[in-house]
Amino acid sequence: MNPDSCQDPLSSLFMQRFYQNYFKDFEIVCKENGREGLQWLMDGNIPDGIMVDYSMPVMNGFDFIASYTAFFEHHAPIIMVSGEEDNDAIISCLTAGAQ
Repeated sequence: MNPDSCQDPLSSLFMQRFYQNYFKDFEIVCKENGREGLQWLMDGNIPDGIMVDYSMPVMNGFDFIASYTAFFEHHAPIIMVSGEEDNDAIISCLTAGAQ
């Protein structure tokens, strides 16, 4: 699946450009929210890395990371991207497993 499957066109454009420049050799899968992303992983898909936003709809980035790391014994590196300025939220995500 391509990043242009994301609902938000601006985010999709940003992701396409970002991945084209830095992750050319990887297949990119984009899900509309944290719950869909977690379900995709629970369906047996194994990524090389995961990028999430703290403010994702339905299931935020912290809840996604906490659920993912609790459910899977071995997990891919998780990168949190966000405009979140709350230090407690940032620390919580790092503690949960974000990098």
